[in-house]
Amino acid sequence: MQNRTTSQNPFSTALVVHLLIYAALVTGLLVLFPDSGSFSSDDGAYAGQVFAVQHQDWALDRAVVTVAPENEGWINTYISSDGPLPYVRHPAYVYLLLGSSALFGDTYGLGVPSAIGAVLCVFAAWLLTTEYDHRSAPAAFWIVGLSPLLINATTFWGHTIASGLVGVGLWAAVRAAKDRSSSYRKVWLWGGLVGVTNAAAIFIRTEAVLWFAGLVIGLTVLNRSRHFVGTMGVALIPAVGAFVTDRWWSQSILNQYEVIDLSAPEEAAWLGSRVPAGFHLLLSPSDGAGALFVVVGLCLLVYGAVKFRLDSQARLATRLLVVGGSLFVIPVVNNPSTITGLVSAWPLLLVAGIVGFRASSTQNLAPTSWLYVPMGILTVLVLATQYAGGGGLEWGARYLSTGFVGIGVWAALNLRDLLARTPSAVLAIVCCPAFLGLFVTYQYHSRNADFVAAATAYEPEVVIANQPAGTRIAWASLPTSWYTADEDNIVVLLDQVIEADVKRITVVGFDGFELDTPRSYDRIEESDNLVHFVAD
Repeated sequence: MQNRTTSQNPFSTALVVHLLIYAALVTGLLVLFPDSGSFSSDDGAYAGQVFAVQHQDWALDRAVVTVAPENEGWINTYISSDGPLPYVRHPAYVYLLLGSSALFGDTYGLGVPSAIGAVLCVFAAWLLTTEYDHRSAPAAFWIVGLSPLLINATTFWGHTIASGLVGVGLWAAVRAAKDRSSSYRKVWLWGGLVGVTNAAAIFIRTEAVLWFAGLVIGLTVLNRSRHFVGTMGVALIPAVGAFVTDRWWSQSILNQYEVIDLSAPEEAAWLGSRVPAGFHLLLSPSDGAGALFVVVGLCLLVYGAVKFRLDSQARLATRLLVVGGSLFVIPVVNNPSTITGLVSAWPLLLVAGIVGFRASSTQNLAPTSWLYVPMGILTVLVLATQYAGGGGLEWGARYLSTGFVGIGVWAALNLRDLLARTPSAVLAIVCCPAFLGLFVTYQYHSRNADFVAAATAYEPEVVIANQPAGTRIAWASLPTSWYTADEDNIVVLLDQVIEADVKRITVVGFDGFELDTPRSYDRIEESDNLVHFVAD
């Protein structure tokens, strides 16, 4: 497979048509997904902080007097005497969500930035691909568009926006490398674009810093020409400035409050925890029987890719690839759960690596190395800084998403021969995992929406739940106060809430646990695990 390095004009009618179709897709998903549900508690962290700034300040004003801050359900956040601060790590993104909410409403406005970010990602993929082979641009567009970024687009997270911005920055870096003129104006032009796009991403997501490190280190090693080193030097100015400003801004907000020290659980030893963190990041297939179908599907895809590489005419290879990709739909009928590992959630990368394997070159513009070297460095850096248990509830390694545009283009270039000969195989490998991801995400949204609706049916002032981070899941019920408890402390916590003169209390999630009705309260029991107490 010859890698072309001649670029074409990327701005065409075809690009506009593809963008309109994809924009319609993500808009439909934004409307389709339950407007009061969350994929994970991280959605509620963003929403809670927006609610707080809208109605008071960075500290969220509670509906009732503080009872037990350590049980408030705002995990991975700050608690102050003025209230919890759900998300102050990147204040610029909170203000972006505030602006979007002002334009599109408090619910859909929170999701619009992610949807726009997904469109920016596919736009960046098209731009980048035309620098290598303009005929592969549509394939790269949809490979990136149906990647785990599409699942991220259904959340309130900032991953898609950051990914699109650094994707544009990667395109600018490639353009800078191809522009061999010694003009200082060009150095500042391309270096400024690389720096500004990455700086904007750093204001939104922390891992954008790790991507930028991979970009500068990897591409400077691959292209050591004086003008390109100068371009990367220029790019460092806004990126470093953004990092310092973002940290200062976040800390200046925290300094306004007296943060309560809630002891965090001890982390596992760093070296030993890299194994489960790496498994979560790269491989973790699913839970239960669904994992079997994913693993079998991956095995068939590997075998089919090897067969195609050895014999591109082999019908058996096509069948193996189609069946392997199609197996990713089966877990839908069997208690679907998330797939956190990147390779398991985006198996096309595995096939692309096998089918398009070539000895890489480190010359000025070897396309494969320019696209996968920064991604490789990013992966190492994320793995080194990943939580011991992984990145929590996610789909396809969201902490690696800043590299998805570049690695998606790499996959499209590697799969040109396969796509030309057996497009059905590529279609199955791309679409089936994406469908599974959307279905699972929808299930989580619906489940959480139903949970919150049932718990707030009697408009309680306080909800006590055994579900961790209940407050963050129930962002649509703010300012209702949610507390997390288990069977060991539910009675004590309920007594504390009653002493605070709370009139309406809901207890949810304690299936089969005997809970006496407090004196002077009426009991409304909807089920074994949902009880309302209303002061008489």
